[in-house]
Amino acid sequence: MAYCANCGTQLSDTASTCPSCGHPQQVVAVAVPRTDSQAIAALILGIAGLVFCPLIPSVIAIIVGNQARMRIADDPTIRGDEIARAGVILGWVGVSIVLAGIVFAVAGFAFSFGWFHLR
Repeated sequence: MAYCANCGTQLSDTASTCPSCGHPQQVVAVAVPRTDSQAIAALILGIAGLVFCPLIPSVIAIIVGNQARMRIADDPTIRGDEIARAGVILGWVGVSIVLAGIVFAVAGFAFSFGWFHLR
């Protein structure tokens, strides 16, 4: 229960004015931190890049995750930096897998045609 700051009368929690003296009661707004939706999207895209198609979702996860991290750094009421960072890391892992696959494919192609000889 709250009390009137002017006369000390006990008030209900939802009262906007004191029923005894009519003094307006101060309303305290509490900002509840929310998770950035782009941070969640970056994480989902990073996971999708590892599971389904590595290149396109991974690149998008890197871009969206970095945008989310910048927005989170600018606004203290938004949370989700760890989620955005995980999406960016998973995006870079997906891009690395694609690049390693390209290198191995080119090397296999080159060795299959005898362009390089192992002695």
